[in-house]
Amino acid sequence: MAKTNANGTTVPEQKNNAPQFSPDIQAQVDAQIAADARAARTRQESARTTYYWQENGKLLYEGIKQGTLPLFDKSLADDRGNIAFTPEAIRSASSGNAFKGNMQLIAQQNLKALGLEDKEILTYEQAGEKNIKKGQPHFVLTTYDAKTKQAHRYNYYPVSAVIDPSKITRPVTQRNTPYEKTLPKYEAQKHPDIVIDAHGTIDPATYTGKYLAACSLGAKFCTDAKTQANIQEKLVQRFAPALEQEKPAVSDIYKFSNEASAVCKDTLSALHEERTQSQERKQEKNYKREVALENEISF
Repeated sequence: MAKTNANGTTVPEQKNNAPQFSPDIQAQVDAQIAADARAARTRQESARTTYYWQENGKLLYEGIKQGTLPLFDKSLADDRGNIAFTPEAIRSASSGNAFKGNMQLIAQQNLKALGLEDKEILTYEQAGEKNIKKGQPHFVLTTYDAKTKQAHRYNYYPVSAVIDPSKITRPVTQRNTPYEKTLPKYEAQKHPDIVIDAHGTIDPATYTGKYLAACSLGAKFCTDAKTQANIQEKLVQRFAPALEQEKPAVSDIYKFSNEASAVCKDTLSALHEERTQSQERKQEKNYKREVALENEISF
């Protein structure tokens, strides 16, 4: 049927060519459209996460190759080539926990690349609503859940970018206590008295794992320029074929970081066991001394 507009002109009625469905069928069509849209967003998010996963892998390789990661910093060597320093772990400003493995190394490399000296970082959500200063530099860390086979990415900001630190979201158990008290007891404080040695003929995973253990504990990491250069050369030789090509493949560098993480865990366990035994021996010695003193008094 034709319609007449305000000017008196006859305008033919436009037909709706869209197919008409029953309510049940229409609901199914709408549900499928929504599902397709979600799937498209998931694919897009997955592509972005994969991109950052690859970029971080390349960044980690550049940190090794160029020697900009602290564990390959040549400027730390003294006149005799000895290297001894106490690395500080990058921690979550929300939980206080140190980042592990490749996330620790990538966070260190990103912060250095941005010219930041912060040792604590957090996400926009952890900072609290509208609690990040505008225009602040940030970087992306990616995680992978082996159980669900899902990758995730998070934008991290330095804690210095926070407007009001009191708004930082912390776990419920940490609301009324410093977060150091909720960390594993052995990693709650720095241990500058502990020396972690990485001299001589050791493999790259052991060298890096010991460095990560020193980060976690705030312990002293000791090596030398010759060992450092040897490890650096071996890693570049290992990763260069895959990473210095038109389409870099980063899976091996993440595999290596997992190897280093395993060494870190073993090193921490061994140090904890050693300290526990030392404390037990000390207690036993003190007990024997007290018993001997009591025996002397009884005479």
